[in-house]
Amino acid sequence: MLVLILAYSFMQGVYTEAGPIPASLDPRKSATLNGNYGQRNIWSIIWSCLSTIFLCTWVSIHPNIHFVREKPGQNWFRTWLWDPLWEVITYKLPLFLWALLVPEYILAWAVRQFLQAGVIKKKVPGWTR
Repeated sequence: MLVLILAYSFMQGVYTEAGPIPASLDPRKSATLNGNYGQRNIWSIIWSCLSTIFLCTWVSIHPNIHFVREKPGQNWFRTWLWDPLWEVITYKLPLFLWALLVPEYILAWAVRQFLQAGVIKKKVPGWTR
């Protein structure tokens, strides 16, 4: 871990753009050399915001794991490609859209599961929430 931190700090020192402007260069000419004047355009800001929102929403959702019984003689295409893809399309993607558009739904879902866990705890002796 220490090696990674040292490599990261070394790379930040090598590739940093912050620093003094050489006195021999005119600041207006040095700004035009890189073409973007050291600023981000509106599309790069929007893209970074949207990608951050989508990635954080996708990672923050922890849906229940579906049990899929393997059938004897089932081909590899269905087992390794179609079933996981079908689960993403029919289960994870709608849940992602609900979390993106109506985050309170995910909270209500968690509360419902918490209450149902209490009901199951009463029925099965020795279990806890």
